Amino acid sequence: MNVGNCPRCGRLYSKSLAKFCPQCVEEDDKMYEAVYRFVRDNPSSSIDQVHEATEVPKERILQFLREGRIDVAEWVAAEYPCERCGRDITKGRYCERCAEELKSSLRSLAAELKTGRDKSGSGYHIDERSKLRI
Repeated sequence: MNVGNCPRCGRLYSKSLAKFCPQCVEEDDKMYEAVYRFVRDNPSSSIDQVHEATEVPKERILQFLREGRIDVAEWVAAEYPCERCGRDITKGRYCERCAEELKSSLRSLAAELKTGRDKSGSGYHIDERSKLRI
């Protein structure tokens, strides 16, 4: 049996597909339901207004948006900060500019790793300059 501590509350629970214990999942579902209902009835509300009306922490509301659990097409005023630069966005975790920069960095790193392999393709080449001289 695979058991562990819930990363949110610390309770011991049986790990399965859920990231959190059953109590935290239930609490999360209740918060989501409260936010969803409020946004459905008040599509032009801000995140602050949703927080005040539902008492759901702002970070949890942002998490619902980033996960795509709340459809921003239904929530006209749903803007929240990019996780990297802080620019206001309406979907995902990063603004378009940051997403492109991250993709470019990953492509560059992948190319470096690919060219750094030895000729057999089974390992990595160690540059002569990096060897310790005695």
